[in-house]
Amino acid sequence: FKASKERKFIYMKKTKIVCSIGPSSNDVDVMKEMVLAGMDVARINFTHATIEERMKAITSVREVRKLTNKNVAILWDTKGPEFRSGMVENGGIELIEGKIIRVVKKECLGTSEQFSVNHPEALDSIKVGDLFLLENAKMRLRVISKEMDGITCEILDGGILGNKKSLSVPGVHLDIPYVSDLDREDIKFSCENGGEFIAISFV
Repeated sequence: FKASKERKFIYMKKTKIVCSIGPSSNDVDVMKEMVLAGMDVARINFTHATIEERMKAITSVREVRKLTNKNVAILWDTKGPEFRSGMVENGGIELIEGKIIRVVKKECLGTSEQFSVNHPEALDSIKVGDLFLLENAKMRLRVISKEMDGITCEILDGGILGNKKSLSVPGVHLDIPYVSDLDREDIKFSCENGGEFIAISFV
C-alpha cells in the first residue's frame, strides 16, 4: 500500500543470523566481513573451542563492534549431555547386519562382539525392543535382551563404528546428568568473561 506523507515506516530486522565461530572465522578482519554481510550473533561452541579460542573470539567480537558500530552478540553454546560409544579397536569396528553385539557397562576396548559407553548408567533405562541408534542413526541396533552388565542387540543396519561416536535411543529418557560439572565450569566462564546469551541447543 501507499504510505501517506505524514506516516513513517521503520523496518526492523526480526530474523537474526547466528554464525558459529571457529579457527577460520575468529580473525577480526574475517569476522568484520561476516558482520557486514549480516551476522548478528557470534556462537562459540564450548564443545570444541579451547580457552585460547574463546578469549580470541571475545576480543574479536568487541573489536568488530567498534569497527562496524553494530551490536554483535556473543552466544555461548554449552556442551550438554552426550551419550557416546567408547574407544574401539583400530579406530573402527565393523558392525554386520544380522549379527549380535553387546553394549556393556564396564569400560573396554570395543570389538565386533562388544563395546562400552561413556554413561553406563544410561543402559538401565533401555528396554527389550528399543532401537539403539549409532553415529547419528547411520547404524541401527535392536535390543533383544537385557543383562546386569549391559544389553544384547541385533544389528539391523551395519557400518563402521569409530571412537566416541554419538548414540541415541528414540523415545527413551536416559539416566544421564543434564548439567555436567564441565557445563557448570563453562557457564561460570561465560559469566566471568561476558556475553549476551547462553544456549542449551541440545534440548
